[in-house]
Amino acid sequence: MVTVNQFYEYITSYTNTFWPVMVLTYLLAIFVFYFSYKKTEFSDKIISGILAFLWLWSGLIFWIGTFGPYSLSIFNLTIPGIWVVIGIVFIIQGCLLILFGIINPSISVKIEKNSYFYLGLLFVLYALFIYPIIGFLTGHPYPDYPIFGIFPCPVTIFSFGIFLWTDKKVNLILIILPLIYALCGILPVLLYEVLADLGLIIFGILGFSLITYRDKNE
Repeated sequence: MVTVNQFYEYITSYTNTFWPVMVLTYLLAIFVFYFSYKKTEFSDKIISGILAFLWLWSGLIFWIGTFGPYSLSIFNLTIPGIWVVIGIVFIIQGCLLILFGIINPSISVKIEKNSYFYLGLLFVLYALFIYPIIGFLTGHPYPDYPIFGIFPCPVTIFSFGIFLWTDKKVNLILIILPLIYALCGILPVLLYEVLADLGLIIFGILGFSLITYRDKNE
């Protein structure tokens, strides 16, 4: 069982270890912005590759590599291997992004000034900036709080935001696993007081609903 204090100790250690990757992922987020505005022959594949990298990193390094050895204890029930299972989910999502974004490309991202763009922008800004600000305001400043790029929850919110910028229908399988994970956001809220993950739950449900509604009516 990982206690609240241990959780934040692991977060601090993990962030201090991988902060160069965190810097890289913020740069990659800028590339996503750029290629969402500037449509090129390879822009969608680049965006898909960046999203795949973020999901694969969270699955392999964060969930399996960092938390994999620990069990989840909740309601007097101990669940060994749960973090490895979640890590596998993230790896599957990363592979799906490679499949549908690069190998058999069907993901098309293009920013158009409509309601979906502004809603997606809210998702993206929350993931990049508001999420760590909530950590600061709740007594967990950097590096004691999850932050975009190297942590899975902001990556999930960011991904929903990018999917809201697509100008073609999103394959339903690409948003099902992120939705399932978003609903699991209640666990870090209850167990480890990560209040920013209330946003993960809200944006997960909202993002899935908006994307499916939009695509159904296209």
